[in-house]
Amino acid sequence: MEIEGKVYKADVTRLMPGFTVGAIADLRMGEYFNLRFVPSLYLADRTISYSNNVDDEIISTSIKSTSITIPLYVKYSSVRINNYRPYILAGGGIAFDLARDKQMPVLLKPGDYFVEFGAGCTIYFSFFRFSPEIRFALGFNNILTPLEERENYLDPENYKYTQALSKLTSRMFTIAFNFE
Repeated sequence: MEIEGKVYKADVTRLMPGFTVGAIADLRMGEYFNLRFVPSLYLADRTISYSNNVDDEIISTSIKSTSITIPLYVKYSSVRINNYRPYILAGGGIAFDLARDKQMPVLLKPGDYFVEFGAGCTIYFSFFRFSPEIRFALGFNNILTPLEERENYLDPENYKYTQALSKLTSRMFTIAFNFE
């Protein structure tokens, strides 16, 4: 996108840690398969940096996100060996962003669909199970709200933030610690 002879380029500069809290509902479908429903609240932050072709000016903007996710997984567990039981899971769901502020330079759409897969290991203790796992989620939708849909709310000085992006999709890497 060109403004005053400058062509702006956007880039996500670094990974930002977030925080998640959720509940687990588990339905055992057999010896090795479970159906899992894990509604969660995600608190996250994205930083996008903008550079241009004329000078060394780098502008950054932060996008805060508070999302409720409603995923459904199929979990396949292996045979229990002593107090350990590795597993893989795959599924998908919907995410709703609750922290939309129309005055922000980059506005995300309120909903997204995603697919998620991961692996973990259940460790059995006397009174509870501890399951550390890693998951990767990939969003399907373009979650960037186009400038045409928000011109009345945005200061024209901030148009460059949205116009430098052609689309924005979500990708999330999660390290989860489940206590059951």
